[in-house]
Formats: sequence, C-alpha cells, structure tokens
Amino acid sequence: MNLILEKMSATNLMDSLFDLFIFIRADPINPLLFQLLLKYQSWLHEETKINDRSIKKLLNELNLVEDHQYKMNIISKLKRIRLYDRVQNIDRVYQSIGPIKYILESLINVIDQKDSEKIRIMASSVHNYPSFILGKCNCNSIDFWNDHISYYNRIFQSDFMIEWKYLFFDYYPKHEQ
Repeated sequence: MNLILEKMSATNLMDSLFDLFIFIRADPINPLLFQLLLKYQSWLHEETKINDRSIKKLLNELNLVEDHQYKMNIISKLKRIRLYDRVQNIDRVYQSIGPIKYILESLINVIDQKDSEKIRIMASSVHNYPSFILGKCNCNSIDFWNDHISYYNRIFQSDFMIEWKYLFFDYYPKHEQ
C-alpha cells in the first residue's frame, strides 16, 4: 500500500509541475507563479521522499501564497486520489529530482532577469518533462532531449540542462517504459 501511495504522490507531483510550467509559459512575469516556484524549490531536495507526508508539507507551503486560480489548480492536482493512473517506474521519478530542482532554480533565475521571452521559452522547453518522466510522452528519450529540452539551448546558445543530458542518452533509454 505504501508503494501505491508513493506512486500516486509522485504522479500528482509531476502533474502539478506540468501545470506550473504551462502557467509560467502563458504568464511569464506573474509574481504569484514566481512565489509558487520558490515554494517548490525550497521543498524539493535530492533526498526528498515523495509520499503523502512530504506532499502535505508542500501543500502547507503553497497555501501561504495568495489565492489565485493557478494555485488552486496546482493544489487540486497534488490532492488527487488516483486508483489507476499512477507512475509505473518510481525510480525514474527519483532519478529526475536533480534535473527538476535545476529547472526550478533556472526558471527562478530567468524570472529574476525579467526577460519574458527567455522565461516563456525555458518553460516551453521543459513543460513536458514531468509527463516524460511519467512515461506519458510518445517519443524516446533522445528525441525528447533534442526536440524539447535543447530547444532553449538552440534559441539562446545556452548550456541549459547540459549536466543532465546523460540521463536522456544513457539512463532513460535503458529504462524506457
């Protein structure tokens, strides 16, 4: 039962991050979204165990942010009870915590620069990453890197996520669903 709850919590977390990235792409300089990013960033660590207890801690932090439809949507994703549609490979989720933490920090840094185009494109390049982690994307990991993650790099001649490229070329292909 604990593994089922852990998988449900991980799925809800990834779905909430997907929504957060979509909201940022659509509304890149919204201060509320910046506050939500900060809450996720301070909550998520390499050693975070994704379960009901840790999700409740995240929810408590998110509830400190002023009410808005964005926040309410994210909270509703985190609170869902899902009996069937859960992540199958929980190890893949834990392997991806480092890159997600990096994405959160990178978005915070870009938002601090107040460059809406960079914010929008970075959010666009990563918005499907949580779904990819869950195995919901219809492409292999190398194509996902080339088509999605490195999109930001092509536009801005950047090395965004380069430290995590090995996951897409080595780790994920061996653990495709």
